[in-house]
Amino acid sequence: ELLVLETATADQENLTMASGTIRASAGSVTLNIGDNISMDSASTIEAKGVGNNVSINLDFGDLEVDGAIAQIDGTVSSESGNVIFEGNADNDVFAIQATSTAVIIRGLAGTDRILLGSNANAAGGTNTGGNANAIRGRVTVDGGLGTDELNIDDSTDTSINTGTLTASGLTGFGLAGGVAFFENAADNDDVLENVIVNLGKAGDSITVEGSRADMHYRVFGGEGSDVYTVSGS
Repeated sequence: ELLVLETATADQENLTMASGTIRASAGSVTLNIGDNISMDSASTIEAKGVGNNVSINLDFGDLEVDGAIAQIDGTVSSESGNVIFEGNADNDVFAIQATSTAVIIRGLAGTDRILLGSNANAAGGTNTGGNANAIRGRVTVDGGLGTDELNIDDSTDTSINTGTLTASGLTGFGLAGGVAFFENAADNDDVLENVIVNLGKAGDSITVEGSRADMHYRVFGGEGSDVYTVSGS
């Protein structure tokens, strides 16, 4: 366990990794970080062993009103467990450029944003000019309380992709494991109010098979001749 203590001063208690490695060879990894985490593409956080998790808890202690940001450009993996990112009561931003194992993102309270794509930028709050091909592990998003947003960017992908958008998740578009919109669909606090999908440069096809009244979906076409099929309710 690594603890970066929280104080009442905003954005001071950060974990910044540059070509760094945090590894548990036979156990779980828990990072309790007072504010933010940033890791470059050469950095690794890893838990080895059966059932061991990586847990990254941001804004830990919650002593100031600013939310946390997570800029994940590197590799965060668990051999057979989960990778769990958790915010706190404020407005958090999670920018995930790549996943290799199952990932759970819990926003908890606040207006949280989850950005998935190779050019996702937490500090700027942007997610354009990238693709989703490196999102290889299944991503489960638990928005929690507040009005939350999931933004998936595949806008520079030149391959022809197909995908399906339902009331519970998104599959296809290079997302090897797909994205689940709920950790617990029976819990109304888990509702992810806004889902944005940016299609690629080729002629993509998306099928919308259902939605929820308390969720809003926006799909933006790319440069190709995209096909939209809507069925269900």
